[in-house]
Amino acid sequence: MTPEEMERMLQKHDEALARIERNVELVTNQQAQFYSDLQGLTARLDGFEKAAEQARARQEASISNLTEPVDRLISAQLRLVEGIDRMTDVTEQRLNALAEAQKAAEERLNALAEAQKATEDHLRSLIALVARYISGRNGGDAPR
Repeated sequence: MTPEEMERMLQKHDEALARIERNVELVTNQQAQFYSDLQGLTARLDGFEKAAEQARARQEASISNLTEPVDRLISAQLRLVEGIDRMTDVTEQRLNALAEAQKAAEERLNALAEAQKATEDHLRSLIALVARYISGRNGGDAPR
């Protein structure tokens, strides 16, 4: 293998490693975005909970005038729970996809490490062969 071929092979390995690093960075950024989105949802949920508490306090003050608004509030809360359930499902799906992507990245990194080890083994063999050839030409019998 010529030095140019070896350089190209190393360059390909470097490019593959750079792609893996970009993928890991993308996954990390997605995790950060997910966490940020989750915090926003929690804040919104806190706001909904406060609104529900205020509505219950008004109900106790004037129960006869608030039957219809209370029914509407219950419906809104049910829709909120359904929405949260859907968001939870989406979040779980995203986490599962993220875990799969992370697993795939680890597998690719392991494959790259194995390929690099094989390359190093071949390089060692080549160096040993060249060394034997050179030492044979410098006084010993050159292999044929």
